[in-house]
This record gives sequence, C-alpha cells and structure tokens, in this order.
Amino acid sequence: MKILHVTPCYEPAFEMGGIVKSESLLCRGLVKLGAEVTVFTTNTNSLGNSLKVAVNTETDAGGVKVWYFETKYFKKRFYYSPELGKACYQRIKEFELLHLTSFWCYPGIPAGRAARKYKVPYIISPRGTLDRYSLKHNRLQKALYLQLFENANIRGAAAVHFTSELEKECSIIPQNPSFLAANPAEIGSTGGSFDRKKAREYHNIPENYTVLSYMGRLHKRKAIDLLILSFKQILNSVPRAVLLIAGPDDGVLENLKKIVNDNKLQDSVRFLGYVSKEKKELLLAASDLFWYATYPGENFGHSAVEAMHAGVPVIFSRDVGICKDALANAAGIVVEHNVESAANEILALLRDKERMLEISENAKKQVRLYSSEKIAEQMYAEYEKVIKGVRENKKGR
Repeated sequence: MKILHVTPCYEPAFEMGGIVKSESLLCRGLVKLGAEVTVFTTNTNSLGNSLKVAVNTETDAGGVKVWYFETKYFKKRFYYSPELGKACYQRIKEFELLHLTSFWCYPGIPAGRAARKYKVPYIISPRGTLDRYSLKHNRLQKALYLQLFENANIRGAAAVHFTSELEKECSIIPQNPSFLAANPAEIGSTGGSFDRKKAREYHNIPENYTVLSYMGRLHKRKAIDLLILSFKQILNSVPRAVLLIAGPDDGVLENLKKIVNDNKLQDSVRFLGYVSKEKKELLLAASDLFWYATYPGENFGHSAVEAMHAGVPVIFSRDVGICKDALANAAGIVVEHNVESAANEILALLRDKERMLEISENAKKQVRLYSSEKIAEQMYAEYEKVIKGVRENKKGR
C-alpha cells in the first residue's frame, strides 16, 4: 500500500498542537503495518519560522518518507509552497491513495486537483475546520475559499474522516461517505517517566498545594479566560493552589496576562510557554486536575487524552469531541461556560478524593482506545476500502 499524506505542518513542528503529533503517530503506525507512507509538507512551524530541516529531498522520520518544501510568503497561515504543488502534480500517480489534512491553506489546492486529474482516490480529514462554529469566524473569507477551492476537494473525496461523533454532527458535510477514527495517542510514555514528588520539586510547588493545569495552544477557543476567572473563585476556598498554563501563544497571551494582572493572580498563575515532551510529563505529573472545557469547535482533544493517560482527571465542556466517551466511562467531569458554576463543580470534585481516584483509573482505561497501534489498524482498513472502491465517491472525479 503506497500512501501520500499532504499536510501543511509535520514533525518536528509539534508546537502546532495535537494535529501534528497525531499525524506523526498515524504515519509511523501505518509504516509498522507494512504501508509505504510518504508525506508532502512545508518547512514552516506555527510561528511562521522555518524548521531546521532539509528541503526538496527525502527525509526519514520513523520509517516515513517526509519531503519538506520551502514556504513562500504568507508562511504562518497559508503555507504557500510552489515546490510542494509541483511535487503533487509530478508524483501523485505513484500512490494508491492520498490522505489530505489541509484546509484553508495552499497545500490542499494542488494535492486535491492533482488527485482528481489523475484519478487517485483520496480521503480528507478536516479536523474541525469544517464545523459550523469554525465557519463563523472570517465568514466571508471562508465562504469565498470554499467556493473557489475546498468545495471541489470535498466533492471529490472518496471519504471524509471524522475524529469524533461531535465533529461529524457539527460538520457542513455530513452527506459525504465518511468514517470515524479517533486521533492516535502515544500510550506508554506520558506520565511514565517522572513521579509526582520530582515533578512538584521541578515546578517548586509544595506537595500540599492543589495544581490545576492546561496544556495546548493559547487560543481563544480553549476558554483559558474562563479557566483563569474560575481559578480565582477556587482560590477563595482553596488558597493553596497554583494554575499552570503551558503552550505557545496563538493570539491571546497578552489578554490572558492582563486578566491575571487585573485580578491580582500573579503569584498563583504561571505561564510556561511551549513545553517539550519531558517537561510535558513533568507538568502532568504535578497536576491534580486538567482543564479542557473549551468553547465550541474542539473536534477531539489530544491534550486531554495525554492528561487522561497520566491519570489526571480532566474538566471538559460538552464542546469537546471526546467528552461524550469520557462521560460514558465516568472518566471526566463536565462544566458549563460560566465562572461560578465551573468553579463550584471543580471545588466539589476536589473535595471528593474517592471520585477523583475513580475518574483517574477510568481515564487510564479509556485512552487505550486511542493507542496509535489501534488507530493505525483502523485507518489501514479504511484505506483498503477506498483503494478497492468500496467507498468510492464518483462525484467530482
């Protein structure tokens, strides 16, 4: 099986968030199953800077053949790369299937067009970019872009990959042939290398303090503003508490710091910036609770899965893709987007140590469903269906 993945960013641009990590795990998992996987991507990270990688040549990344192409102009958002486009047209016929994870940016344009021109079947993974909530932002620009480019990619797709039932329900393309497959997670590393004592010492936090944490992009959709204000309420009942916020800025850091300063929380709230894998494990090992009560538009929740694997109870909203599974397995709690009610729910959980332990154990069991091995096997089976024509969608060919 010869598969081409086209995506705007790939490892080592892990600061882009869960999408890069899950793409990497999926591609490596497919290779272990015997697939020949090639990735066409750009040399740009989330900050618009160039990765320190060789361009226009094949690079091995865990058995995956990765081609990084230089980005010209509009680096951060559009990822315009003429060389990537040229490679799509020149080489698309070498592959049995294209997996496209690129929306609202350049790489998906030549990849989709080349696949349709040479009749190579393809799967698209919108990863929440085509849900109704996301489309409300920059509405006119996205409507135009859909008309010019993305609608053709959608019509021509043999199948659409959704990461959760919620993503499918909120998508503008529910009529397309589709299937569900969660984002793969690296089960077996997170939380396994560092114990709580060492993690608390690293962060200089006493053992008798309560630690809430968040890890991921600092984006307005993540509801970190609500987290900070809820944490202020929690401090009234639990004065020995610290809030750790980790992740690269995606446009809201200045405002979040202002909220912290305006509420005189400088001594209790820490911004850690982007954290490496090792520091991520230290963060989770030090945490009592993990925040992932995002606003609408969160199709899955990769950081939440990492916290669950580490045994840290997660605070969800119903707008997170994996929330439904977490509730069904008693593996997390849900709060509303209201400061007082969110704070009260969190305080109630903190007082119930037995329930916290139960949630922790249930969460560890649930994340086994998302192991990279299982998801790779599931995706491999879906690829086979497309290649054999079981899912073929002739519209747009």
